[in-house]
Amino acid sequence: ALDPNSGVLYTGGGSAAGVSALDTSTCAVRHTFQTASPVYGLVLALPVANLPSDKNAQLWVAGTAGLTIFDTHTGQSLGTVAVPAGPQYLTVPLGTMIYVTTRQGRIDAVNIQTRAVQLLLSGGTFGPMDYDALTGEVYVPDQQHSQLDVLSPLNDGTGTPPKEPERVIRTGTPPEAVAITVDGLLGFVVLQGGKVAMLDLIRRIVVYTVQVGGTPHFVITGLYPPNAIVAPHPSPPQQTANPRSGLILNIVIYGCALLLIAVLIIMLLRLRRQRPGAGSYKPPSRVQ
Repeated sequence: ALDPNSGVLYTGGGSAAGVSALDTSTCAVRHTFQTASPVYGLVLALPVANLPSDKNAQLWVAGTAGLTIFDTHTGQSLGTVAVPAGPQYLTVPLGTMIYVTTRQGRIDAVNIQTRAVQLLLSGGTFGPMDYDALTGEVYVPDQQHSQLDVLSPLNDGTGTPPKEPERVIRTGTPPEAVAITVDGLLGFVVLQGGKVAMLDLIRRIVVYTVQVGGTPHFVITGLYPPNAIVAPHPSPPQQTANPRSGLILNIVIYGCALLLIAVLIIMLLRLRRQRPGAGSYKPPSRVQ
């Protein structure tokens, strides 16, 4: 997890009981946060975005049986939150809720302020999540059902949570991980078998699939992804579209436009020649 304000990168894993804070300008370890168990996931709750503006950023770490919270400025532990189902992947959209997948097939929401835990969904095998920064919807890969579960945004976690998932996107192949671009237009899904699928989130379809090989498990997008060539006609999620078809369509459109302009010019020239007296004009003779 990267703190955009300080430029510190927080990293941990299953082989050590701790999280290292790395200075991205020098690659030096600034601090090590000791945890009670190996690290399964981590995320940053930031001032303004998730916390009051006068608070320090908080590091939330998923361990064997719960979440441990640290103050990133002082390095002190702020407490723990029990998640008996075994927390794993974490994500935190704008607001006060942290979404947690568990190793026992649950998705929970944890209120950052009250630390109350709500069950949102169960009965799946869930991978690394991401969220749409514009809508607040959370996209969760469900390997067991070969689909993405799209969760409704939660404001403060009070009251009865909405029925989840809000909707699903069928992927045909078990998805490993997902990443959503910040403009909320595209999603990238790692699929089992060494493939990555690009989603058109507006039309809610798979645009095309790329064979990358190997066994990828994670994907991340930059702040400003390049423009993508989308298919001219929607195709079912289990099908893929040729990315060159958009280029071919553009060439055909431009060619037709040029042909239409040429036809209009020829017609105007013919009309001009057919006007009465056209081409027979003579200037008046000079009076002596």
